Order: sequence, then C-alpha cells, then structure tokens
Amino acid sequence: RCYLTEQTDVGPPFGMVLAMELIEHIPDLYPFMALMRRHIAPGGVLVMGTPHAGGISPETNPGTLAPMLTVGAHLVLFTAPAMEFYLRRAGFAEVEGREVVLGGRGDPLWAVIGRAPAAN
Repeated sequence: RCYLTEQTDVGPPFGMVLAMELIEHIPDLYPFMALMRRHIAPGGVLVMGTPHAGGISPETNPGTLAPMLTVGAHLVLFTAPAMEFYLRRAGFAEVEGREVVLGGRGDPLWAVIGRAPAAN
C-alpha cells in the first residue's frame, strides 16, 4: 500500500484531483485538504463528492440512511456550507457546491469543486 504523504513524490502538480466518497472517512481534514492543495496546479481544481448531511430526514429512504448513519462507516457528514468552509480555509478559491443524485437509490451527494488560486 502507498499513501499520499508530504514526502510522496507524485510528480508535477495536477490540473484536477478527484476525491469521491473519501473525505467523510478522514479524521483530520485540514492537513488532508492542504496536501491536496499542494498537488494541484495553479488554476486547477479539486472535485470531491461526499454523502449529503442535508439528505437526512424522516422522509429519507431507509436504504439510503443505513449506510450513511451506520456507526463507524463515516466519521463526519457534511452540508454544502461546511464543505465550502473547509475548502476556503485550505486555500481554495471559487468554491462551488451542488447537490447531485447518484445511483438507483437516489443517494444524495454533495459535489464540491474548489479551484486553486491562479499563479500571479
């Protein structure tokens, strides 16, 4: 196994990094997002998807709720404002979040895009 750390050489920065269904499992988000930011080229984007905490309600399908709320499955669930806050604090600009629906069960998911500041 190989994990991305500050010492990992992945070559030049990327124009886009995709992190789907990942951040809800990370115990300390600031170092993770800062690490992602360092590996994204100026003007590049980080695209993340995570279960949508706003999708939890009495009307939500139990088949959707069970995996979202099972103890130990997720460390944290996010709303769009929370995701935007974390991205901005990690140095991303032009943060945009939107709700999308994936799969046959209609699982709510936040897709968030954070653009790295352009080079001066």
